[in-house]
Amino acid sequence: MAGEQAQLGIFAHPFFSQVILPFLLIFTVVYAILEKSEILGKGKRQINAIVSLVIGLIVVGVPYAVGVITRLIPVISVVVVILLLFMLMFGFIGGGEKGGLGPGMRIAFGILLGITLIVSVIWAVGGFEWFATNLGTPGASDFWQSVIMFGIIVTAISIAVTSGGEKKPSTGGAD
Repeated sequence: MAGEQAQLGIFAHPFFSQVILPFLLIFTVVYAILEKSEILGKGKRQINAIVSLVIGLIVVGVPYAVGVITRLIPVISVVVVILLLFMLMFGFIGGGEKGGLGPGMRIAFGILLGITLIVSVIWAVGGFEWFATNLGTPGASDFWQSVIMFGIIVTAISIAVTSGGEKKPSTGGAD
């Protein structure tokens, strides 16, 4: 046990995980937003850096904010990894503009890839074991009703978003 603690070194220290990492995250995100949006003016890197520094220090000084950040970062990291894997795998099957597959095949492979990714995530977080132990418990039917309703809502939203046809621009004049 003591050997494991010694191997982690600085990364296990609360100062690093509760002060340094949240500060660097907030500073970087705020600086990037200020640079991209040019809220404080064009080419004002020093001002953007000072504002980002102050906001980062203020956030680190509030324990509740640091707690929220440290609880949220692992979840966001997992979501980013899942999205990256999905985009990489979709790119492999011809998801780009010059993909060799037709649109129907790309959609079919995309759906298959999405289902595979969802099943992989459920497996990775131990969801199959949870389903096996909790399937016969009271309230399991409520859970499945919620899952089915969530699936219907996600399907309806994805159909509504992807089915928007192209509109012809109006010329504004008589033809």
